[in-house]
This record gives sequence, C-alpha cells and structure tokens, in this order.
Amino acid sequence: MIKNLQKAADRIKKAIKNKERIILYGDSDLDGVTSVLILQEAIKSLSGEVTSVYFPDWEVEDYGLNEIALKKITKYAPALLCLLDCGIGNFKELKQAEKNGFDVIVIDHHEILGKIPKHGLIIDPKQPGDEHPFKKLSTVAIAYELNCLLLDETSDGLNQSFTELAALGTIADMMPEEGTNAFVISSGISSIVSTSRPGLKAVIDIAINNESAGRAIFQKLVTVLNISKVKDNLSGTYKLLSEKNYDKAKEMANELLINSEQRSRDIYELVGDISEKVDNSDSPLIFEGSPSVMQVATGSVASRLCNKYKKPAFIFKMKQDKSKGSVRTPKGVDAVDALRACDKHLEMYGGHPPAAGFTVKNENLEKFEECLIKYFKKHG
Repeated sequence: MIKNLQKAADRIKKAIKNKERIILYGDSDLDGVTSVLILQEAIKSLSGEVTSVYFPDWEVEDYGLNEIALKKITKYAPALLCLLDCGIGNFKELKQAEKNGFDVIVIDHHEILGKIPKHGLIIDPKQPGDEHPFKKLSTVAIAYELNCLLLDETSDGLNQSFTELAALGTIADMMPEEGTNAFVISSGISSIVSTSRPGLKAVIDIAINNESAGRAIFQKLVTVLNISKVKDNLSGTYKLLSEKNYDKAKEMANELLINSEQRSRDIYELVGDISEKVDNSDSPLIFEGSPSVMQVATGSVASRLCNKYKKPAFIFKMKQDKSKGSVRTPKGVDAVDALRACDKHLEMYGGHPPAAGFTVKNENLEKFEECLIKYFKKHG
C-alpha cells in the first residue's frame, strides 16, 4: 500500500463522523480536477459533506497552495484541508496552514524536492520509505486507491464513473500506461462510450463525431477539458464534470469547446512567433516569455516547441515582479533536475522529469537562463 494512504482514509472517515469542515484543494489541471471529484463523491457516498472546493487561478496565483489561497480559505479553519496534485513543494505554505488551524493531508505525485514537508500527512509514492512498487502514478490514481479504502471496495467494485475520472486524469497527465495506471485506463476506456456522467456525455455528443473508439474519445476529452478558466476558484472543467443536469452540461460543454478551439489558435500563433527566434538561435534550450503569454498556455506551447526542436523548452508569462512558466524536455532529459541545479534563482519549482513548472523574480531571469545554458551544455 502507498505510505500513509490508510492513515489518510482513517482521518477522512473521522472528519466525516465528527462533522468537521472538509476543504478539497486541487491543482487546476485534469489530474487535480478529477482527483478532487473522486474524493468529493466518495465523501458524499459516506454521508459526509465537503465545505468548500478550491482551485487556484494560475493567472493570478502561484502553483499549489499559495498565500492568496490561504487568505481566502482560512475563514473555514479549523478544518481538514486535503491538497490534491499539489503541496509536496509548499513547505512554507503548509507550515502556515497548520498555524491557521488546518489539519492537512497532501496527496501528490510530483518529484520530491530534496526533503519531505514537516507539516501535514504526506502521501506521495516517491517519498522515502514508500514501498509501493510502482512510482509513476497520477494523483487521480492515488485518489482512486484512497476511494477503495474509504468505501471498503476492491478496485473492481468501485463504480464506473470513478474509473472514467481516473482514466481521464491519468491520460491527461501523460503517465506511463503501466501498473495501476494501466488498470484505470483500460477500465475507463471500456466504459466511456456508455458513460452516465452528464458532463462527459455532453462533450462526447457535441465534439466527437461518430467516434466509438474509447481511446480516441479520451484524447478528445483531454483536449477540451485539460485546462479551463477558473472563476471564483472553481474551474470550468470541475463545474461541467460535477453537473447533474444534461442540458446544463451541454451548455457548459459548448462554452468549453469554443474556449478550447480559441486556445488552440492562440497556441499555434505563439509557437509560430517563438519558432522564428529559435530558428536563428544556437542555444541548447528554448527560453521565451512575455506579458502577453497566457499562463494556461505555457505548458502546451512548451510541449509543441520541445517536440519540434528536440530541445528543453522554458515558456513563461512575465508579470510585474515575477514570471511563472512551464518546462517540457525531450525524452531522457530531467526538467526537475535542471530546475534543482538552478534553484538559487527561483522562488518555486516542481513537477516531473518531462514536465515541470517554475516561478522566478524578473530580476533573476537572465541569471536563471545563464544557469540553464551551463546545465544543458554539461548534461546535453
């Protein structure tokens, strides 16, 4: 079993029994959204109630637990705060959360940044002492296993809707199709055509023309749902996937599809603009950013440029004092290791070897780039 997973299940059951406030806080991508939904629906199945759900708005907030979020949710303390798909690198924020009256559970799958947080109950298969044989789990796959414990079910016994959500988050996060990941993906693919979730059914009915192959359906779902606008700290994807009324879900799905198509055009344009610069550069990496870049697009742009040029791509949005960006690296190149080597210039970083994120003060951008150039020349 994943280290501390049973403790997390016991703590959540205790919170339900004692009618404690429960806050679910997820990363704003599909792995985070599906993880929150799975845990929220399990708590509801146990006659519990989630007091509040929170997703950070990447356009104005830092990744993971952050100061802006803490100020907003502290009104709910004392409470059980469950972080999903984030938190493993939020050392300062986790300490502050406990001071503010939260009992914290961190459920994450990102790389360990040298040490484990001292505050909160930590669930991450990559932490020292975790004997789970498979380390490349998505967060939603961990949430799926947590649900098995909460609902006293085997993985085969959980309802179809949970496996579809788990498959969706796992595919979106590009986790290898092995171990638990392979099980949740195959289970989701086998049932997606007959899904009973109105939000998924609405997207399939609108955006997938007579496509009956489960895997192709999931790829389209990921394209439409992976990144959506966050309003009042609820993402559009979360609202759609939690909607029970099909007609309302169809309206939401239409809006998300329009936004997805516009985002694709914006990404195409940005990739073209940056490509003109990269074509004339002999740098071992791509390092580009501006105030006009949409934060939610940095990962997609970095991914396309990385695939095109077979170089590590660092794409960021410049704000007044800081820049926040995404990293994508070619196969065999470790993004987190590169960020770790230059962390003296960074405010925050984290992620996986092929995909990561960072926050850097604008005054340190040049030094950060110089450090990365040295790193990739040495490790190229």
